[in-house]
Amino acid sequence: MSMKKILSLSVLAILLATTPAMAQTAETTAAAKRYVEAVPSQKMVDEMLDQFKSNEQINLTEADIAAIRNSVNAANLDAVMIDAMAKHFTVEEINALADFYTSATGKSIMKKMPAYMNEIMPTIQKAVMDAVIAEMQKKAPASAQ
Repeated sequence: MSMKKILSLSVLAILLATTPAMAQTAETTAAAKRYVEAVPSQKMVDEMLDQFKSNEQINLTEADIAAIRNSVNAANLDAVMIDAMAKHFTVEEINALADFYTSATGKSIMKKMPAYMNEIMPTIQKAVMDAVIAEMQKKAPASAQ
């Protein structure tokens, strides 16, 4: 696996692991479990891998995708999602999300979201990277430019 692939997966792991602690109750945990049933982590992983598959810079093969999919522990991700939701959202907020994603409209949006994200993310990423590069160039010493 290339360094780009390893870096991308490392960033994903860091993002999943860095959640601030807040109080949670049995009620928020139960609501979060209901949400995770509506929006399972395996579906998110599959959508992310589909995005990686279409990214020429990452250049994952079908064998890479299958290996990554098999190595991701969905049950662990579900537990992380449940814990994080219970920490960051109220019971009412979690229930509203679960209600939405189990509705016909929510299910329709979830089916369309990956195509939408695939369409807009390259533009967003390019805009952010262009801004980062421009800002770094402003800060670089004149002799280095």
